[in-house]
This record gives sequence, structure tokens and C-alpha cells, in this order.
Amino acid sequence: MIKRNAWHAEGYYSNGCYEECYESGCWDASEYTTEELRGYGYVVDESTRTVYNKPNVTVFLEGEYEVYQKFDSESEASEWVDDLRRVSGKDFEVIIK
Repeated sequence: MIKRNAWHAEGYYSNGCYEECYESGCWDASEYTTEELRGYGYVVDESTRTVYNKPNVTVFLEGEYEVYQKFDSESEASEWVDDLRRVSGKDFEVIIK
């Protein structure tokens, strides 16, 4: 959680609201609740007050096609990739960002 300045409460704000505030309405921004963030598909670790994107996998195919999948856990994402490797008989380059 970050307290933006003297007149804003601690909370999770949009990334642009931490910058020099060139976005319109940025000065009047309100913080997101934990429930709102979870509703938008983020994972919130309340013990460290950190917000994460859900684990996801993108498989790039020929012809500029791609398959994108979000998961609730890293183990679920790894299992999906392992199953894809097994079923397709292909190996994949894994890039972790």
C-alpha cells in the first residue's frame, strides 16, 4: 500500500496515479479495494500488501496466431504446459517475465 500524499488515503491506485499525474482525473483518483482488485483478476497478498497478475501462459503458433490462458496458480499453469507438451509431442521455450 502506498500513501500517495497528504490528502490521499493508503491504498492500491492505478499505476499512472503514482507518476507525475498527466492523466485526467488522476488527482481525484480513489484507491481500489482488495475485492475490486480480485474482481479484476489480480492476486492480492494482504500480508505483504502486494498485487500480482495471475499466472498466465502464451503459446505462439505459426502465422502469428497465439493461445493465451490465465491460471489461478503457478502449479496449474505448469501442469497445463506439461500436458500440452505431452499431447503435442513438442517442446517449448519457456520465457518467464
